[in-house]
Parts: sequence; C-alpha cells; structure tokens
Amino acid sequence: MSEELLIQVIERLSAIENRIDSMSTNMATKDDISNMATKDDISNMATKDDISNMATKDDIMATRDDFAKLDAKFDVLTSDFARLEKKLDATFEQVAHNTEFEATVMELAATVFENTTDIKLLKKLVANY
Repeated sequence: MSEELLIQVIERLSAIENRIDSMSTNMATKDDISNMATKDDISNMATKDDISNMATKDDIMATRDDFAKLDAKFDVLTSDFARLEKKLDATFEQVAHNTEFEATVMELAATVFENTTDIKLLKKLVANY
C-alpha cells in the first residue's frame, strides 16, 4: 500500500510540475513588464472627449478642397495685382509727363506775361510819339 501511495504522490507531483512548466512559458518576464504602460502613462492618455474634438478624415478632405479654392483665388488675385501694377505704372508715366508739360506751360505763361507787359509799353510809346 505504501508503494501505491508513493506512485500516486509521484503522479500528482508530475502533474503539478507539468502545470508549473506550462504556466512559466505563459508568464511575463521583467522585460515584458517594463514595456507596459505605467499609471502616469494611462493618466496622460486621451479620453473619448479629447478624441471626439479631433479633426476627422472628412474635415481634412474639406480642408484640401478649401486649399484648392484658395489657390484659385490667389491666381485671380495675382492677375488682379498684375493689372493694377500696369495701371500704376501708366499713372506714374502720366504724372511725369504732366509735370514736364506743366513746367513748359508755366514757362509759356511767364513769357506771355512778359510779352503782355512789353506790348503795353510799346502801345504807350507809340501813342505818345
């Protein structure tokens, strides 16, 4: 009977050893545990509310469309600025021309005034002679 009891004990010990071996292959190592998230990591994670406020794929796609529209508007603005620049250049040329013309007109006005004075003087001389 003691032999049977000994065999039963050995069988149970073998079964326990097999269970321990299978458990040790499934157990996490220190390296595995060191890579796990800490309490601080978990407390700093985004919540559902945080994620719900983030941009969606549709928002990003809409933004691409908006950029395409902006590019088109910038093209229009660029052509408008080019046209304004041409008009401004023409205005500068016209102002320069007018300034030169004004100087000529002022010289002529001074000459006419002098001639008017000379004519008046000549009339007086002819009238008195």
